[in-house]
Amino acid sequence: MADTLNFQVCYILTCDRESRYAAYTLLSIALLRRLYPGVHVVLLTDPASKKVLESSPTGLLQAVDECVQFATSDPDVTVRSRELKIRARELLQGDFLQLDSDTLPVRSFDAIFESSGDLSVALDRNHICPYPHFPRWYVGTFQQLGWSCPTPRYYNSGVIFWRDTQASREVSRLWLEAWQQQRRVAGIPFDQLSFNHAIDQLRPQVVELDIRYNALIRASPWFGEQASILHFHVDQFGDTLGGGDLLGALLQDWEKTGRVNWETVDRSLRSRYSWLTPPDHLSFLLRTGHYRRGLLLLLKKLFQAARKPAMLRDYLQDKLRRKNRAR
Repeated sequence: MADTLNFQVCYILTCDRESRYAAYTLLSIALLRRLYPGVHVVLLTDPASKKVLESSPTGLLQAVDECVQFATSDPDVTVRSRELKIRARELLQGDFLQLDSDTLPVRSFDAIFESSGDLSVALDRNHICPYPHFPRWYVGTFQQLGWSCPTPRYYNSGVIFWRDTQASREVSRLWLEAWQQQRRVAGIPFDQLSFNHAIDQLRPQVVELDIRYNALIRASPWFGEQASILHFHVDQFGDTLGGGDLLGALLQDWEKTGRVNWETVDRSLRSRYSWLTPPDHLSFLLRTGHYRRGLLLLLKKLFQAARKPAMLRDYLQDKLRRKNRAR
């Protein structure tokens, strides 16, 4: 097992009012400490957000071992969080694991700390292309910025293990410069484009993590099977996308009781996926073994389509568009 005395995990959070992101971070920390009781948890935030958190009912500041502040000037809370995420390697000493707030560590992940690279990350996936790929919808943005594309690999920045090396700090420096250029020229605040550009330019020693260490379950529910770190996609309002997933269920219980429902966690771990109640989406239901619900949903759609031929036409056209996008 990883040496918990030297093992640190960093979370980033900014807020201008009470939000669900604080609760998500707290839940992630609770599950992390269940696996590694001696872990050193660092919260990276800014002074304005810290004032909000001091009166937060989540008690997040009491749940971390260290709170590091860095003053950011942008009024947009999302932009501030992205800047802190990018600066994390610059602001922290030593090796550390950086986790997005919408991740849940559910099984041990010792193998991450055994890597010898400058940084360790998993390849990106999404619901349009649940396999490693360069997102073609960003080709125009890369060209606008004068960046080469497609990059040989396209990584997800939600789970990063940083070694404290000169090369990793250079990646952080270029990542910040590229992100600032990206915002200025293209008006895009997301951090992943510039992250991949920095890696492509500097070519540090990157260790590719297995999908179970960054299980992007919105790309495919099967990624949650035997995963160590589940990664959910939370929208800008702090809502999980799709409902019925483990993170959403834990949040509901926490908002009612102020406690982590460990029975819900254990029930999810016994299943083959991280959806407690999969949404009424035919492919999700079939891929997660809910065949009866899937059949009933299909019959319902066919019955509705039979009554309204235009609905059947629209349904088939939508399926065709999705199939073409995935190519």
